[in-house]
Amino acid sequence: MSLSVDSAPQACQILSEGNASFARLFDSDAPDDRIISVRELTRGLGHDDRPAHHPFAAVIGCADARVPVELIFSQTVNELFVVRVAGNVLGQEVIGSIDYAVTAIPSVKLVVVLGHSGCGAMHAATGAYLDPTAFVGLAAEHQLRSIVSQLYPSIRLAHSALIETRGPEIEQHPSFAQVLGEVSIVVNAAVMASMMRSELNAYDTEVEARFAIYDLASHCVGIPQRAGQAEAYHGLVPPPVDAAALTALAYDIADGEHVDGLLGRGD
Repeated sequence: MSLSVDSAPQACQILSEGNASFARLFDSDAPDDRIISVRELTRGLGHDDRPAHHPFAAVIGCADARVPVELIFSQTVNELFVVRVAGNVLGQEVIGSIDYAVTAIPSVKLVVVLGHSGCGAMHAATGAYLDPTAFVGLAAEHQLRSIVSQLYPSIRLAHSALIETRGPEIEQHPSFAQVLGEVSIVVNAAVMASMMRSELNAYDTEVEARFAIYDLASHCVGIPQRAGQAEAYHGLVPPPVDAAALTALAYDIADGEHVDGLLGRGD
């Protein structure tokens, strides 16, 4: 259950007390796997020593507090190199961080773009896409506008896929905005993973790119059920190899049972 916090000083107090409690655990024999991992990482090191940085995968996740990346993958300290940003978009700082991971940390073998259902950034961008006056309101918010602008190509493709597979009348459905947002979430993760793979190809590396969606309801990682697919949310997915494959993925998602459910046409 989330804490109810009324002020910044209260938030500071909770975090400070939390860290004090965390630090005290190292003077105890607490049977907590996370503490054991940190203890082993820093065993024998002095204050000026640095433990080895040894993650095996990098994850580009959303900043959403409901998506705890390490917990989702059952990993602990020093196992994942995590970069989090609203909408898991690939701005310069994000790409620079992943470039560092790939070039400076030899243990990294995989880069994952992780979107999630119910993404607030994507649904806000979808709202602005459907109502251009909302986008005008972002004109003075340069930083926020830059995120929304990066999401628009995925929204456009998702919109086209829904119209082509469901017919123009789908735009009149009361759940259309939600459906467009959820399809766009998948398309965006695929687009960003494809961009990440292109970035990785610039290096002499065997690091591979994957993408997936974390479903807030089932807690599973994968992609929603597509047209003709028997399973949903099952593992990490290679990014589309080209524009045609990306378009085909968008159409499969738009025509799949996941969208049927959102439209109230499921079981």
